[in-house]
Amino acid sequence: MISPSNLKLLEEANTGHAYSIREASRVSQVPIHVLRYWEDQKLLRPGRTIRGHRRYRSADIERVLKIREYFYVKGMRLQGVRKAFAEESRKKKVIQELPLELTTQSAASALLEDTKAVLKEILQILR
Repeated sequence: MISPSNLKLLEEANTGHAYSIREASRVSQVPIHVLRYWEDQKLLRPGRTIRGHRRYRSADIERVLKIREYFYVKGMRLQGVRKAFAEESRKKKVIQELPLELTTQSAASALLEDTKAVLKEILQILR
């Protein structure tokens, strides 16, 4: 369970700010040495500064939380975690291969509905 102060840090991470390994450790409640180990095992790929310091973005922290769940809650080992991520990646690829018409049509419909709502609000203001 994430404490309220760590939850605040996680919410801040979603703003696009990059965090150090210490902050990522505090937010995810995973020790720094474990984060480094997971990186060595190719489960994590945080960004790096020019000087080589690790920088964790919100997507990295979300991945850490998912890995933590697999290891500590579900009791998976490294190979199991890799398989789980491979399966998720495969599912995302299948979803991306859906016909373009469906995705663009639903996006266009949503945009039209939003535009319609804005125009109705403008009309009410003008009356």
